[in-house]
Amino acid sequence: MENINTINRRRLTPEDFRLMNIGEGYWNVSISNIPDNFKYKRYILNYITNLDNMIRNGWGLLLYGEYSSGKTALAIIIGKEARRRGFTVFFISALDYIYSRKQLFNEDETIEDRCKSVDLLIIDDIIPDGIDKIEELIRYRNSRKKAVIVTTNIEQKEIKDKLGLSLTEVLMGATLPILIKGINWRQIEKKKIEESLIVK
Repeated sequence: MENINTINRRRLTPEDFRLMNIGEGYWNVSISNIPDNFKYKRYILNYITNLDNMIRNGWGLLLYGEYSSGKTALAIIIGKEARRRGFTVFFISALDYIYSRKQLFNEDETIEDRCKSVDLLIIDDIIPDGIDKIEELIRYRNSRKKAVIVTTNIEQKEIKDKLGLSLTEVLMGATLPILIKGINWRQIEKKKIEESLIVK
């Protein structure tokens, strides 16, 4: 395996985050925030360690679990690392893609174009609404070996019933499902805010 510290990486700029469509609230998320005893951390680290190979072969992840468990943050951590290594990355929620895909992202590129062309696409919070458009997008990317990371609050055993057999097979054919649980990231952020208000 590659050592992440010996790989040629560069510092991310505000323009990188704009091109990735990542809000400022996620700029500083880090894998170091996750305790080492959390089982899924090993899977995420292994994916990051083999990131170049994973992206070039179109292998992605399906991060599933309860609300506020950190799925979005983990997906963005991977996306940030991919951008540091020179890959193009784009983050979008499933609903934003469904309703805004025809809007321009850059002067000559729609959101749909961007989602189809980047090396790594992160689709956040996939739900039953509008899944035909999401399926079309993932099928397009799968046929071209372009990696996708998907997050959802739907349990793995319920995915087929809620998303349908067709989309489920597309997802399972190109992603590794990982259960994310153990940290309520919103509660952690809330605690930080509360602590900052305490007069010492």
